[in-house]
Amino acid sequence: MRKFISALASLAVIAGVVAYAAEGSDTKPGPIAASADQAKPITVGDSIPDVVIQDGSGADVNLKEFTAGKKTALIFYRGGWCPFCNKHLADVAAAQDEIAKAGYQVIGINPDSPKDVMSAQEKKNFPFTILSDSDLKAARAFGVAFKLDDKTIEQYKGYGIRLMDSSDEPRYSLPVPAFYLVDASGKVTFEYHNPDYTVRISKEELLAAVRAN
Repeated sequence: MRKFISALASLAVIAGVVAYAAEGSDTKPGPIAASADQAKPITVGDSIPDVVIQDGSGADVNLKEFTAGKKTALIFYRGGWCPFCNKHLADVAAAQDEIAKAGYQVIGINPDSPKDVMSAQEKKNFPFTILSDSDLKAARAFGVAFKLDDKTIEQYKGYGIRLMDSSDEPRYSLPVPAFYLVDASGKVTFEYHNPDYTVRISKEELLAAVRAN
């Protein structure tokens, strides 16, 4: 009987390994928080998750591979339609030379479609990479995804803001704006987020963190 149970356990382990291999290395999406202030982002000391998102052409980008061996500043933001986000990205762009001197590459991640990401990149000409997370895979894996309340959804519809996933289906969730510094091994060395999307890390605070890490 014990041998039979042991054999079943071994088969279960093997099946789990095979299933994982079949699925690939992409981290399973985490939960979407009920509100921005209930989001639980990964923090200092954590390794960044292994997720695949897209660049402006729609090509897959494995975020862990893309940042491997490089110090990286990761910026999660709401989208190219958000004026607070664009102001923050402009501040980061203004600090780009100093960030680069400290050895960091900068990657912006937002839930816009690859097409919209490319369009915004061409218009704004930010001097760093912008990636599309339209299905919120990265936002969920990093713990920054949250659901919008009904009032906000109706307001955004009134503004003509379309929140769509990669299948062009409505997606009523967003990332809490967050700023991460990640070392060459993929470990988080600095993290900042604020449930209030109007408040972002300042250029001075950002540069202080870059110099210290």
